[in-house]
Amino acid sequence: MPTGPDADAEVARPVLVYDGDCGFCLAWVARIRHRVGDAIEPAPYQQVAEEYPQVGREAFERALHLIEPAGRVHRGAAAVVEALARGPGLADRLPRALYRVPGIGAVSELVYAFVAARRRFFSRLEGLLIGAGAAGTGWVTSRRRFVAGLGFVALLAFLSLWVQIHGLVGSDGILPAEAAMARTAEELGGDAWTYVPTLLLLDASDTALHGLCAAGVLLSLLVLFDVAPALCLLGLWVLYLSLHNGCGPFLQFQWDSLLIETLLLGALYAPWRLWRAPRSGDRDPPALGRWLVWWLLFRFMVMSGAAKLTSGDPTWADLTALSFHYLTQPLPNALSPIAHALPMLVQQASAAAMFAVELAVPLLCFAPRRLRHLGAWAMIGFQVVIGATGNYGFFGLLTIVLCLSLFDDHAWSWPTRWRARRGAGGAGAASTAPVAGDTPVAGDTRASGAVCVLPAVALAGVRTLRPARVFQRATVLVLAVPLLGVGALHLSDAVDPDG
Repeated sequence: MPTGPDADAEVARPVLVYDGDCGFCLAWVARIRHRVGDAIEPAPYQQVAEEYPQVGREAFERALHLIEPAGRVHRGAAAVVEALARGPGLADRLPRALYRVPGIGAVSELVYAFVAARRRFFSRLEGLLIGAGAAGTGWVTSRRRFVAGLGFVALLAFLSLWVQIHGLVGSDGILPAEAAMARTAEELGGDAWTYVPTLLLLDASDTALHGLCAAGVLLSLLVLFDVAPALCLLGLWVLYLSLHNGCGPFLQFQWDSLLIETLLLGALYAPWRLWRAPRSGDRDPPALGRWLVWWLLFRFMVMSGAAKLTSGDPTWADLTALSFHYLTQPLPNALSPIAHALPMLVQQASAAAMFAVELAVPLLCFAPRRLRHLGAWAMIGFQVVIGATGNYGFFGLLTIVLCLSLFDDHAWSWPTRWRARRGAGGAGAASTAPVAGDTPVAGDTRASGAVCVLPAVALAGVRTLRPARVFQRATVLVLAVPLLGVGALHLSDAVDPDG
């Protein structure tokens, strides 16, 4: 590994020197390398300290160092921000710019020193909250599963509506859409598109209704086959919004609104391409897009719990509502009478657990990795129980799809890791996280040494490569403010309807 000052000129990269005996250091160096790729050369000081006598082994033991080819040395938090600045995007330079703001650099170094002095504690804490081997994990597979699941839910939604649409809003249906759209256009005039955005204002005939459903089925299949996923999800959003606004009370349920919001966020989060390149594959999705999906899941769950408590129904407050819920819900199933016959104590305990899942567990959406996964499993289990005791169409499945976005690629790779452990006979220690590039980070997982890069990595920007990805990230950034604002208003209304 060419790392010293006299290394070959063709490998003139900054050298990131770390403690190879520190598992905490290994994990965070892996995260840095995951962001910047081959722009830096990681090297444990145990192997290269003698090549940099101007620094010395004691200094290497105390802090991370970035040594530039010209010989300039950065240490501590400064080494982290300088390493991140080698990333390919303009946003990767943001941590260095912030570090240079008067006062911020000094605070960063203080935080760095505080954590570095307690690296054993923070190493154990990271292992507990994040897990071994998860450093530098991506979200490509996670997004692919989420998008495919959303396409499947959309397929179910359009198919189930298609077989009913003629009887519901067709020309001979219960509430013909053609007549309803004619009244809307007459009453609102040019403002109809503003207040009731729907393609049915153009044509609400039986042919148009069936055409919208058929188009929805086609686009859903394209999403499932990973063809132009973002464009197809945007089309599905337009189609389902049109049907939602044109089908009167038949598509005014909570799950219809949730599907519309999820399709829009899915269009922002899905890869903006026509098809996946067979060799290069997809890059990591925009983090802000993922957080918007999590925000939707959090808001939906909390609003569900808050709506019960603010409804004025005392049976929710005293936890007795489930004693008659199972037989009075819209579509009971075969297990509903069994659930109804459970003792009152079990009904009250179930209601208490329901409020815990709807009001407390969603906070874990924004928690460290293992707690986030725990919250996801709790919400998934909750939806499975609901689906087992009542029929709510695609509601529970859609919520489960939203929960899938909480699992990162390392979590999705468990079958591969399980097969690898079986193939190895269960021997060997757990490996550290993969590092981008062709040079692995060496060392074992002992928490000795003294490197902490957490404070500055938290300021890391995003990688921007192709124009489509740049435009996607810019679009997500622009739309994030109104999406967050509208969502916050809805959440506020649910929590305090009289406010």
